[in-house]
Amino acid sequence: MVNRPQFQKWAIPYTFICGIPFLYGVHDFLTNPVNSGNWQGSLFVIPFALICYVLLWILFWHGLATFAFGPDRILVRTWIDLLRGRPPRAIKLTPDVKIVFQLIWGLTIRTSSEQLVTNAQYFPPSQLRRLIAVAEERGIPIEYQWKPDFMADKPRKPAWQRWLGLQ
Repeated sequence: MVNRPQFQKWAIPYTFICGIPFLYGVHDFLTNPVNSGNWQGSLFVIPFALICYVLLWILFWHGLATFAFGPDRILVRTWIDLLRGRPPRAIKLTPDVKIVFQLIWGLTIRTSSEQLVTNAQYFPPSQLRRLIAVAEERGIPIEYQWKPDFMADKPRKPAWQRWLGLQ
């Protein structure tokens, strides 16, 4: 296996964002007596915050995948499939297989008959290096429509500077 599932940095802020309404709803529910008439709002806030939290996890984990290179195929399994116990998708290593870093963070494995898109945004640089090295070792062509951070000519600015538009 080239890249193993690991804890994602985005989980901390989203846990905080969804946790505040949840804790507010729990606090409101516990501090307002049922006969006060103010407890109905917390019964809406608590499940809403939980549903948002679960949907965010599914949304962000949907495109993440693990790659395993076999002698004649690439096995790709998304993290959701891994959690659900589904088997990996097998892509045969034919001469027309190529890996494309497309759009902003997309990682696509293309063949003449199918295309598998994953999200490389949350892969650490060490695992992207390993994935690229194994693909080059196997003779799989790689196209770069975007380059991972560790391959950039100059280092990227911190995220907060990019968000503010500082050049």
